Amino acid sequence: MTLEHSPKTETSFGHPASEPGHGTPPSPPRPPRKPVTRGRLTVRIIIMLVVLGLLGAALYGFNTFRAKAIADFFANNKPPPTPVALAEATVQRPCRNTCPPSARCRRRVR
Repeated sequence: MTLEHSPKTETSFGHPASEPGHGTPPSPPRPPRKPVTRGRLTVRIIIMLVVLGLLGAALYGFNTFRAKAIADFFANNKPPPTPVALAEATVQRPCRNTCPPSARCRRRVR
């Protein structure tokens, strides 16, 4: 007894191509691509180099601007004055016989 299978086509990934009733229907064939010529490749490389150059210049300019802005900020930034508590000086006379009776004054002032 032999089983006859319908011939299966495979995609580039090794999976069976979509069969009727399974998955999505195959898409219509695409028109052939134009080959990449040396002139087109040169133009693309030039455009890529110009874009990369502009990106590098923008990054360099931004870092330079940022460094200058930070330097200007700290150069013009004056710290606030330091708060100092002031007390008026007064003359105090030494105590005479003001110690409590339980404590003796060890230092005698004349």
